[in-house]
Amino acid sequence: MQRNNNTLYCKLKWCFMLFAVIVFALLWLLQTVFLQKIYNAVAEIKLRRTAEKLEEQKESDKFLQMIDEAAQGNSYMIFVLKEDGTILYHSDAYNNMYRYNSSLNTDDRNPYRIGSEEDSENTEGEAYSWKSGAAHNLPDGFENLLQSISGKEIAEMYTDDGTAFLYLRRVENCRAFSGQNVLLSINYSFVSVAGTVRIIRLELVALFLLVLLIAAIAAVKLSRHFAYPIEEISEKARLLSEYDKEVTFPRGFCLELDNLSGTLERAKHSLNLAEKTRRELLANITHDLRTPLTMIRGYSEMIRDISWDNEDDREHDLNVIINETDRLTGLVNEILEYSRIKECGYGAAAAKMEVFDLSQAWHEVAIQFEGVLHGLPFLLEEEVKSGVLVCGDRTQLVRAMYNLMDNALNHCSENGTIRVVIEKREGAGYFEVSNDGERIEEEDLPYVWDRYYTSRKRKNKNTVSGLGLAITKEILESHRADYGVISADRTTFWFSVTES
Repeated sequence: MQRNNNTLYCKLKWCFMLFAVIVFALLWLLQTVFLQKIYNAVAEIKLRRTAEKLEEQKESDKFLQMIDEAAQGNSYMIFVLKEDGTILYHSDAYNNMYRYNSSLNTDDRNPYRIGSEEDSENTEGEAYSWKSGAAHNLPDGFENLLQSISGKEIAEMYTDDGTAFLYLRRVENCRAFSGQNVLLSINYSFVSVAGTVRIIRLELVALFLLVLLIAAIAAVKLSRHFAYPIEEISEKARLLSEYDKEVTFPRGFCLELDNLSGTLERAKHSLNLAEKTRRELLANITHDLRTPLTMIRGYSEMIRDISWDNEDDREHDLNVIINETDRLTGLVNEILEYSRIKECGYGAAAAKMEVFDLSQAWHEVAIQFEGVLHGLPFLLEEEVKSGVLVCGDRTQLVRAMYNLMDNALNHCSENGTIRVVIEKREGAGYFEVSNDGERIEEEDLPYVWDRYYTSRKRKNKNTVSGLGLAITKEILESHRADYGVISADRTTFWFSVTES
């Protein structure tokens, strides 16, 4: 199967390949182009540190021994000179080969100096050269370095051809030279790495080809390894979009994909629940709409065929039609209101927030129920305290209290008591309505707020629909209020809203 170059598989493959090429390009630059510069820089740093350590030992009896060790161990050429350039001591990797050579003329006054002033002519060109019998001369350009240290602690320079680094350091009160001030010169000839570079280049070319082949194979395999679980999850998600309820998502590859699989699993359960709810909602709405429509049609036909000429029967049948029409209208209105509240949520409620007295708002609800309660075998008890301030959408909270009161009325036992409590509790406005009707089973309590749940469970069918408590739940959650239901000796619905 031909792959799209924009897939994760291709992107990972080319990223691995590019990474291998970049690593080798850097390795090529460091090992060939910059090797000499890096080598020189490291050698300079090491030389300066050696000079610092030697100066620290100027009071030591082993000062000259340490110079020899430094020269032999690092291939340095080290001179100790007077201010005028006269060489007092010399040491390099071959020091032991000539220092004690009997054929060389040694000045008795300075056993470390080879030759004597009488052995050379004091010409300008030989001012900074070894004397008669010397094995090494001072490097070219050293006179410029000697002049540049005037008034300074340290002077350093490269030779004109760049093959050597000359370092000169002032050492005061050197014990090895009778406490006089001397100049410590350390010279280092850089080893050319051109031959080494040529060998490294050949090795790198062979190594690059080998590793590029290995990287290509590894890139293909690793890319497929990383891309496969993502492709599998993608395919499972596609099946989920087609409502495949049995689809499962793979786990175990990495934490991030496990989290994604977990999220999709939760999405699957949510979709299944939504699909189940949709079907139940459709079935319940169909049932609730069919009943009043059937009655309207039946009584309309009855009026047309039977009771049209009988005024009393016609009046009765027309009242049934009107009542069922009102019920149908109320059902549609509740569905629309629930959908509107569900869609708007907290943002719409927050836009209408105000501080008001919950007890005064309850009086509006109580007035609406006065006509309903008149003549019914119910007793309403009120424990309403004034000055219970809350912050919220007054219209919505009034509707919530109305729905809870209507629910209590529909489920209260005959000759029973409905009790309403409004007070301040823990700094919040507290509302409670309870009835002494049939108690709700413990396993049903978590579901009484669900859409149409009560319409399936309740025995009283006088209410419009099973959306009253669901609407109340959405209103209270949009206000971020605490709410709940308790069913023991009495069934109590309550909510609590803060003042701010």
